[in-house]
Order: sequence, then structure tokens, then C-alpha cells
Amino acid sequence: MNMWTNNWPRLELISPEGVEAINEAALTILEDTGCRVTYEPTLKLLREAGLRVDEDVVRFDRGFVSEALSKTPSSFELRGRNPAMNFTVGSNHMVNCPTGGAPFLSDMDGGRRAGNVEDYIKLVKANHMCPQIHCIDSGVVETMDLPVETKHLDMDYMVWRYSDKPLMTVGATYETSKDGVEMAAIVFGGRDKIEETAGLIGVVNPASPLVWDDRMLGSMHALAEANQPVIVTPFLMTGTTAPATMAGGVAQWCAENLAGIAIVETIRPGCPVVFGGYLTGMDMILGQPTLGSPEWSMGILAGAQMARRYDVPFRGAGGWSSSKIVDAQAGYETVMGMWPALMSGTNFMLHAAGALESTMIISVEKMIMDFEVLRMFEWMLDPGLPVNDDTLALDTVKEVGPGGMYLAAPHTLANFRDVIYRSDLASTEDLKLWTERGSQDAETRANAIYKKMLEDYEDPELDAAVDEELQAFIAKRKEEIPPED
Repeated sequence: MNMWTNNWPRLELISPEGVEAINEAALTILEDTGCRVTYEPTLKLLREAGLRVDEDVVRFDRGFVSEALSKTPSSFELRGRNPAMNFTVGSNHMVNCPTGGAPFLSDMDGGRRAGNVEDYIKLVKANHMCPQIHCIDSGVVETMDLPVETKHLDMDYMVWRYSDKPLMTVGATYETSKDGVEMAAIVFGGRDKIEETAGLIGVVNPASPLVWDDRMLGSMHALAEANQPVIVTPFLMTGTTAPATMAGGVAQWCAENLAGIAIVETIRPGCPVVFGGYLTGMDMILGQPTLGSPEWSMGILAGAQMARRYDVPFRGAGGWSSSKIVDAQAGYETVMGMWPALMSGTNFMLHAAGALESTMIISVEKMIMDFEVLRMFEWMLDPGLPVNDDTLALDTVKEVGPGGMYLAAPHTLANFRDVIYRSDLASTEDLKLWTERGSQDAETRANAIYKKMLEDYEDPELDAAVDEELQAFIAKRKEEIPPED
């Protein structure tokens, strides 16, 4: 696993005084306004911890929040089924995860359609084969052809079966996340093993503004009780679920994150946690978020800066787009999310590949294009721009001289394979050759690359005994879980 190391200087959007003012505002929100908490086990914990609870509104004392932050690790390890795929979340490392949660899939062959098991497995395989994808979201597309109440079991299983990379569980309640934890424990040989080094990671989302509901808190409890990392992820839109001004939105973002972090550390002190979320604008006429907008980019930069203030890893978004098709809008909105993620020092980039229609769709062709963008970023990060006698090439400059040509120089022949980027996707041939090759656009070329990745897929075989135990667990749980009415 080529885990990314990002040593670039961080782009600081907010002044030091502004950072402290936002932090003070966030703490004031938690103390004066508080958060609604609708899950009784959480309310019980917070009452016992001495917080003021008025019915279901909890006010978080700033000392309590500060103590919780002191317990969070600044970085942590996440393991894959293959130890070579393990990675670190935090510090100067960056982890990429494809989009997740899309109910629909699209490609040039079948158009837009509901997610299904066949396509799900293909997506897992393609992401497994992409070196720039480090973690696989088991919600990479919803399997709409499986029963709602038990499909989380099948989706987690299919990631364990067809990839040996780390997994982001699809759980969204106490029961579903607990199932994910139990399956990870089977894969890694016991609960004690994953409590020592995390076997999966999960996301919890408050219902902005300032509400933590029973589903998300249940998932948080299941993950934290097992010491599995929790990514706290508000989704804020200025003027609707957050104040219309960016500073007010960032302050509320911090408040919701700090409340979530404090709850995690109350459940299990020292549990790994990630400061995450999104802050973007809203099209006030259409009532839709404006992804790829200046607010979107600024939100990523601001969120990462505040996470550094709290010394916790940061999860940002990458390639989201509001576009419905693979077009220029999809391209520029994606890059408007990916560049700030890189420049901000984002540690965990979710939605790094494939998202269209505000994550309602995962597009096969856009996913391949996003893989290419990730590969270009990786090329810039590693090895960066090394400066030494060989790279300065003074002898070669002297040898070629004024008006010469470097093409046949020994230095060029010795280095061009490693130091000149060659795209797997872009059309760089002249017009004549491009026409002779069928005048293919980028979407067509991406479709062909996807199919080639599936042809080249190498099965990271799952141990037979582990596979048998997983399937037995799934069968047992399916018998226990009642069908939805």
C-alpha cells in the first residue's frame, strides 16, 4: 500500500485570531444552546457525567469538552485484511475512500439504474485494483435488490470477500454497526485484536442544526464500545442548516463535532475519532447544495484548520459534484473539492471517486476519471520535487548547450520513465491519430479502462475458515432480524 504522505505547507484560510474566535463561538453554542440528544443511553451517560440535561437538550460544559479532546489520539492505525494495506489516519498522511451511499449507479452501457449486487461487486473489485484508493466504503452503492433490514450484512461481507483493503462499515444504527464490528472481529481473529488495532471505521452524522438522533448515536455507541474509529460528519448548508455566513457555519460545524467527540470519549475514553463534515452554500432558488462552489472549497480549508486546532485527524470531501452526467461541470466541481483537500492536509478523503448528482449516483466513468486525478496528485506528492545533483542536471545542460535538444541525452534516457508523468486516460496524441483511433472522448476511454480493470482483477482470497464463520454469522443474524413491515 502506497499510503500518501503530504508534507506540503497547509493553506491557512483563517487568521489565528479568527480560529480562536470560532472556537469560542462553538463552545458558547454548546454551553448556551446545547444539542438535542434523542438516544436514552447517551442521555444517561451524559447525566451521569454531570452535564446539564433539560429533557433531551444537553448543554456541554467547555471544561468537559476540553477534557474529552485531551483523550482523543492525534493519529491511529486502521488495518486491512492484508497487513500490507494497513494505514495511518492523522499526522501528515492522507487516505482516499470512494464515494458512498449512492442509491443509483450509471455507466455508458446501462445508463442510470438502481444499485444492485452485480454492480456492487464490480465496484468493489475496481476500487480494490486502484492503488490510489486506500479504504473501501461498504456503501459504495446501495444494493436495492437486497432486503433493507439485512443488506448491511451482505454489503460488508462483499467488501471483506473481494478486497483486502480496510473497510468503512455501512452501519447506521446500533444493531447494524454492532454487526459490522462482529464481522470485523471474525476477520481479524477476535474482538481483542480489533480493539488493539482498529478493524473498521464508521461515519456518524448529526441532523444539523444541533441534533444527535437515536440512529446515529446508536451507531456511535456500537463503534466506540469496541474502540473502532468514529468519523463525526455534520453536513451544513449556509442559510438552511447553518447560518448564512461562513464564519457562523464553521462555528456551528465545530460545535456539532465537539459534541460528537465528547460523546465518543464519554462512551470509551481514548477511542479514535475524526473531525469531519461538509460546509457548503445553498442555491436559495432551487433548494439544492452548491457543490464545487467557493463555499465548498473554503469549508474544506476551514474545517481542516479547526481540526488542527483540536489536534484530531480531519475528514474532508473530495470529488462531489451536482452534475447529473460526466461533463465539464463534473470535472471542475470535483477538482474544486480535491485541491482544497490536498492543500488543507485532509487526512481522510471520502467521496474521492465516482460521485455525481450530489452523491445520488456513482458513475463508473467518472470514478475512473477521479482515479486518474488521484494518481496525478499522488505523483506530485511522491517524491515531490527532489533537488540534488542528478535532478539539477548541470552536466547535461552543459553537454546539450544553447539551442541543443535534450531528447537523446543520456540523462533523459535514464530518467524519463520515472520523472515524466504519463496518463492512463488522457488523449495526448495528435488529431489525426486520435481520429484513426475512433475519436473517443474521455468518457468512452474511461469505460474501457473500467472493463480492463475488471478483467485484470486479482482475487485476494479470503481464508476458507474465516469465510465460513462470516457466512454462518450472517445466516444467524438474518434469522434473528425481523423483516420490515
